[in-house]
Amino acid sequence: MVLPAFPITTWCILCLLFVFNQMAWASLPKLDEQTSDVLSRLQDGPDDRNFAFDLMTSYVMNTNASEAFSEEPVRIRWSVDSILDAPGTYRGDICRVQGRLLERRQLNRPHHQLEEWMVRLVSGEPVLVYVPKSRALNFTATGELVIVEARFFRGIEARARDGQPRSYLTFFGAYPDHVGRDDVMILEQMDILMLLGFMILLVVVGLLVLAMARRQSHAKPLRSAHVVEDGPLISEDPVTALKKLKRTHDRSHP
Repeated sequence: MVLPAFPITTWCILCLLFVFNQMAWASLPKLDEQTSDVLSRLQDGPDDRNFAFDLMTSYVMNTNASEAFSEEPVRIRWSVDSILDAPGTYRGDICRVQGRLLERRQLNRPHHQLEEWMVRLVSGEPVLVYVPKSRALNFTATGELVIVEARFFRGIEARARDGQPRSYLTFFGAYPDHVGRDDVMILEQMDILMLLGFMILLVVVGLLVLAMARRQSHAKPLRSAHVVEDGPLISEDPVTALKKLKRTHDRSHP
């Protein structure tokens, strides 16, 4: 079965738009070999400032804006559940963290140059992002919308304000930025349009498949050939043969 070219072309265009809407290019430098190796062996657990934390602190503090570009993709559409299910596959990857800034807290020495941000994602879950204090001066923890490309570090277990133990994803970012209302509306509209586009495409393809199936089911069957018994056309007995020929002649010439 061959589908028309238009739906196939539309499908390809929507797939490309979906891919580009999921990925972007990083504005952070690559990790050095030592940091990459340490992160690959890192495990989730209690909130302790280990050697890996020191390496990531040095990474974001020494990031130079003029060199902060790499060929690594950025995960734009990701979820907390997907990372919790397979943290090792995300470890060290760059994710776009976008949401409302709820809390800011300066860390104690020797990490006093960092701030710990609690950002509530659009999906509702809070995550922790560590950013250089020097680049966080123009932000307030009043629920303003922020965005930062940050590397996933690990999941930690810590006590929330209500005293209950909670699990948080932690990230390290270097260049936080503000998000305007217009930008949020554009992103939401893009998501809605993508969803509507896929739904319309599925309906069109389904109708085409159904129409072609009906066309095939209503096709006329081939006429069956009449079976002719094998045997001699004329009897071997001359008298019988003559009588048969006469009967045939009389039927054809009434």
